[in-house]
Amino acid sequence: MLKSTAWTASISQACHTEPFVLRAVVAIGALSRSLKTAYGASREPSSIAAMSQRTASQHREFALATYDKAIVGMRQSVDSPDRTYSLRCALISYLLVNCMEWYLLNPNIADYQAQSGYKLLHQWIADNLAANQAFDLRILKLSTTTYFGSLDAKIYTMLVCGELDDLNIN
Repeated sequence: MLKSTAWTASISQACHTEPFVLRAVVAIGALSRSLKTAYGASREPSSIAAMSQRTASQHREFALATYDKAIVGMRQSVDSPDRTYSLRCALISYLLVNCMEWYLLNPNIADYQAQSGYKLLHQWIADNLAANQAFDLRILKLSTTTYFGSLDAKIYTMLVCGELDDLNIN
């Protein structure tokens, strides 16, 4: 997922304009570093492993504190009076929370965030179609719309294969 257009274009651009995006990306990076360090510690001699575990724990604590700050910023940005801006922020938020929650091993929350982003995008499209308004997904200035579109196929496949049954998602 980290090599997708959503990450290389939309998210990196949003880091420059939205503090919550930058905080969330930093949190994801710190948590990733924590997991890699903890894994590495499990393969090191015990004398080095203890120090590596402390470092992994520090990265995790930093990641969680930064994630909390990012969520506060997400809530503020989504409450913007500019509907298109608010939708863009919401979709980015769903994507970032989805990623972070997968790293935190919370698949129910991660999947719920992904489904919420998907539903929000489809509701926006339906609202524009119902109002007979011409719209262009490029107005959102996001490649996350591609992410949620591909998520559509993934969710459908998972439903057909029965993989979502175990996650208790409504």
